Amino acid sequence: MARVHGYQHRLSRARGRPPPVPPHGRRRRRPLGVTAPAADPTANKDVVQRWFALGLSTPEALDLVADDVRWHLPPSLAVLLKDDASAAEGHDGLRWVTRMSDAVYAERRPSEVDFLIADGDWVVMQMVVNSRLHTGDYRNRYCFTIRCAQGRIAEIYEHLDSLHFFRTALDPPQALSDVRARIDDSS
Repeated sequence: MARVHGYQHRLSRARGRPPPVPPHGRRRRRPLGVTAPAADPTANKDVVQRWFALGLSTPEALDLVADDVRWHLPPSLAVLLKDDASAAEGHDGLRWVTRMSDAVYAERRPSEVDFLIADGDWVVMQMVVNSRLHTGDYRNRYCFTIRCAQGRIAEIYEHLDSLHFFRTALDPPQALSDVRARIDDSS
């Protein structure tokens, strides 16, 4: 089909007509000599590691994050976000996630990183979180899928056993009310 299209293009030009649009739509072309910036997986991994080490929403950590960042939680945990949204947005959203986390965890313990890999703009980090909640001890495996753009974190997808989290941190129903009250108190 590409040969036919090329042939039609030459015929159209010879007849003074604009070339036909390829069946898949117009292609956006870059000027000669201009290429898309290559993603640097090693640099992206470094950004993610530094961001976690700095505390997610500290002023230094926010320098590593895009202004319009989106943090996607599992749908079952959206009850912890403002207005039951599906994602926390912007730097204020990251601060909210930190307040939410502080309201759930009574004591933080070091996490165990299983692996950290990168491919282009994407970084994946799997870890085991060990903490003490206000309701008891907690251990769960998390996987963060993080997209970087222009050297900054642009999007975060959080994956975990949300049923285990819910049963451990937010059951009985009074626990959810207590967490929400602690979030409001920290605002």
